[in-house]
Amino acid sequence: MKIKIALAVLALSMTTWARALDKIGNAQKVKTYLEKTIFEIKGVNGIGIGGCNPRTGQQDVDHNFVYCVVVYAETKQALKTLKGLYPMGTQIRGVFIAIEYMGKIVPEPRMSAGG
Repeated sequence: MKIKIALAVLALSMTTWARALDKIGNAQKVKTYLEKTIFEIKGVNGIGIGGCNPRTGQQDVDHNFVYCVVVYAETKQALKTLKGLYPMGTQIRGVFIAIEYMGKIVPEPRMSAGG
């Protein structure tokens, strides 16, 4: 009996992981689709996969998040353009598109070990 329960739990866990991988795979496909054009918008400095609220599509990683594509803007103008193209709640192929203001990415000076 214990073996049957263990196998049932294992099967449920495998199914849950398979669904999660399928969902992140779908987000990856949407990200790849957007990468072809999103960097043509001046001031866009990044795109990635994050977690969003399943009701609003706003970036939010709590225990009930759904995978989403997050596009990062370096400038306020790019942010405005992106929010015009992808208002909050926009989905492509069932994946939310979240827009975040990142600002300019600058390299940080590194300290070396040993002088």
